[in-house]
Amino acid sequence: MVARDVGKGVPAVYVDNFLFASEEREYACTAFDLVKAECKRRGLPTHEEVRGARHFKALGWAFNGKECTLRPTPRRVWRFVLAVRFI
Repeated sequence: MVARDVGKGVPAVYVDNFLFASEEREYACTAFDLVKAECKRRGLPTHEEVRGARHFKALGWAFNGKECTLRPTPRRVWRFVLAVRFI
């Protein structure tokens, strides 16, 4: 996978978190494995690993692939409200 292939999914990086969402499970799993291997190679710890899931929480958001929804988690909704008010 190289940068020009990213059209098969959407990457998101925030501080020490990485997320790659794709309609193609195999492609998302490949992206996950590549990023995890690079983190390990560089000695960077990983945590809260979720691989190939249609429903998960990350970066303060709850993703539901079945319902096609993206919502702020109750614990983090206040940050979203502040950001919208700022805009």
